[in-house]
This record gives sequence, structure tokens and C-alpha cells, in this order.
Amino acid sequence: MRIGKVLVLQFKDITKTGSVMRKIGITARAIEIFEELFKYKQFNELDPVFLERDFIFTNKKGNPLSTNKINYILKEALEITNITKRVTTHTMRHTHVSIFAQHAHPPIPLKAIQERVGHSDSNMTLWIYTHVTDNMAQNLINELEAYDKDFKNNINQKEKLRLVQ
Repeated sequence: MRIGKVLVLQFKDITKTGSVMRKIGITARAIEIFEELFKYKQFNELDPVFLERDFIFTNKKGNPLSTNKINYILKEALEITNITKRVTTHTMRHTHVSIFAQHAHPPIPLKAIQERVGHSDSNMTLWIYTHVTDNMAQNLINELEAYDKDFKNNINQKEKLRLVQ
């Protein structure tokens, strides 16, 4: 999901039945986190207006956090962990697609990734996917070269055995 849509999510938007406008699967751990956050907000936020608004990601007044605030929090987290790479919410969205494209076994179909991230045009998903697959192409060449080397070694071993017999 795009960060703007994430930041206006309300607890009522998260269902285990999938009866929402757009279904996005999340892990069991993510559900646990949402449940813990819901309990925390029920017990720690006494303002009835705050509870009525039901937003998940809020400031102390119950208003949805801004994208800038989330990016600021990310920046602080990176500084604490001594990571120098610039990371934003959009970078994380791109990384999400890249992980599916590059590391999933078995590979995840492009259409499934497109639907998950809400790209109406498959070209956008394909652009990110292709960017990742450039790295995969080099890995493929490396694997082929290793296979070729092993194949040649096996042939040489068989030739040596044949000559000995």
C-alpha cells in the first residue's frame, strides 16, 4: 500500500475475513502487532473523540501521522542503527516489490505482485521487477559459469578414467 493509504487506516479496516474493498494479506505477526496496538490505544487514550476516530497510526491528539513524520521517524531509526543509506516510505515500498521479485521461491507471478501493491498498470511493476532482475541476470551468468566449470571438470574426470581403463 502507498503510505498515504496506510496512514488513514482505521482498526475497522483490518478484518480477518477479507471483507474489505481491497484485500491485502498480512502475516500473523502483523495481526498480533495490530491487536497489541489496539489494546494499548483502548487502555491509554481516554479521549472519547480519539477512540471514536479509530485511526491506527496517530499522534497524541488522535490525528493520522503525516508521511513527513514517518520519514522523520525512519531517519532517526537509521541514525540510531548507524545506517547511512537514505530510506523513505517510498524506498520501503520499492524494496517490498524487489524482495518478492528477487527472493521468493517459487517465484511470485508478476500479476500477484501488481495486485498486492495496487499498480493499475503492470508496466510500473514490471519496471521495478526488471530493475531487480538485472541483478538476477548477473547471478544467472555466475551460476551458468559455475555449472560450465563443473561440467568441464566432470568431462575431464571421465576422460581420465577412460584413459586409465
